[in-house]
Amino acid sequence: MQMNQNSENNLSADRRVLVIGGGVGGIRAALDLAESRRNVLLIDKSYAIGGLMTQLDRTFPTNNCDLCTVSPYLSQGGREKYLEIKPMTRLIRLDGEAGAFSATLTTQPRYIDTEKCTACGECAKQFPEAVRFTPGLDPRAPTCMRYPQATPFAFSIDMDRIGDIEALKKVCKADAILPDDTPKETVMDVSSVVLSVGADLFDPSVLDNFGGGRFDNVVTGLEYERIMSASGPFQGSLVRKSDGKRPKKVAWIQCVGSRGINRADVPYCSGVCCMYALKEAMVTKERFGEDIETTIFFMDMRTHGKDYEQYYNRARDEYHIRMVRSRPHTIMEQPDTKNLSIAYAVEDKSVQETEEFDMVVLSTGFRVTAETRDLAQNLGIDLNVHDFAETDHFNPVQTSRPGVYVCGVYESPKDIPETMVQASAAAAMAATNLPVSPAGLNGEEVFPPERDVADEDPRIGVFVCDCGFEIGGVLNVAALLDAVRNRPDVVVAEAWDTAALRNPWQKSKPLSPETT
Repeated sequence: MQMNQNSENNLSADRRVLVIGGGVGGIRAALDLAESRRNVLLIDKSYAIGGLMTQLDRTFPTNNCDLCTVSPYLSQGGREKYLEIKPMTRLIRLDGEAGAFSATLTTQPRYIDTEKCTACGECAKQFPEAVRFTPGLDPRAPTCMRYPQATPFAFSIDMDRIGDIEALKKVCKADAILPDDTPKETVMDVSSVVLSVGADLFDPSVLDNFGGGRFDNVVTGLEYERIMSASGPFQGSLVRKSDGKRPKKVAWIQCVGSRGINRADVPYCSGVCCMYALKEAMVTKERFGEDIETTIFFMDMRTHGKDYEQYYNRARDEYHIRMVRSRPHTIMEQPDTKNLSIAYAVEDKSVQETEEFDMVVLSTGFRVTAETRDLAQNLGIDLNVHDFAETDHFNPVQTSRPGVYVCGVYESPKDIPETMVQASAAAAMAATNLPVSPAGLNGEEVFPPERDVADEDPRIGVFVCDCGFEIGGVLNVAALLDAVRNRPDVVVAEAWDTAALRNPWQKSKPLSPETT
């Protein structure tokens, strides 16, 4: 039956698209829907959106600062009119059919009023063990913010680890502590669902031959990213966990837990491990040059994306990263130095070689978690043999249940650029089940008001992101700002850290002609 415009308006006012997963794929899908004036609810089980990308140091193939890349999406997600964000929220039931679903959600207590919390950090200062989010290197603290510029920009508390709740309440000048916060269950009408929950990285500690989790100087690729990151536990300094010294020789071992037939292995390739190992080795060489030697042990170098083969050639030819076609079986630790010995064989020699390294990085791929399998059961969608979402070959974002779409790693292992493309495709499909919001149909102003500036003098602002090694390591930021301040029409020149970049329009508002 054909619906008239009034009934479509009522439907759109009551329903929305539910996006599950706040990584870059979920954020991209939610923003696409919001920009098309569809009401969107974005939920994530974590206490901040951003996903895996917020934990990385750089992104390939540009080697740009990761937080600088993702920050615009995070800040935009926090101010979109048609987008609502619910962190610490899970879906536990989905009833109905495409266009008329009923979703049951449960939200865990944050014990912080996000409307009042100013993220001043006083609660974290009261608890010295509070840390930034550093997986595998530090425990989660009683009061924690996941990363700089977190969205929502507020702390979260683990009440089970707080000994004196009254002392915590007194520390908070904004009176944002909610010690009696409880879980909440919500039932809402949704027209379609976009599933973008990603997958976890394989934990190599279950393997006894590589020493993951046992040897201090054997780390995973993600742990190495956190060590190298300016927002990580060592503020971007590359040091060994065993003695705090900078390593001179670092090795990467590819396909750990993947493309194998041994215990805990999976047969598939995750498609990103070769590229992130190349990126980590290149960034290491960029920072330390000839002072450090980098070696990658690999079976096949799978650089199948656009210009990725050129990226591999740069790593080998320009950065002189040593490539060894071999799959080492075992890592041994030297008891006195904590150095690591790798025994391996190469194609052109019939004997086994042994080489010592200061640090070894294990490149691990994606694995679907038991929690995600439970979510798929709650959604009523089929999974393939590897527990990723089963999709149509000619419509890879369409799951087995009409109205439920998937994008990103949970559809199949992939990198960030491919995830972004697929997220937009999933958003386009999800939008077909929901008309444009009634407010958008009624001729609302989409763009901010304009004014004539023809007779005004130019006003130039220069703002430099001073985020450690990325810019400050290669430029004298203070000298640069002093130089540009004397240029004609420059009214302000400032250095901003990553926290200031969270809401740049608020920081720069006092500099507008109306307020100066």
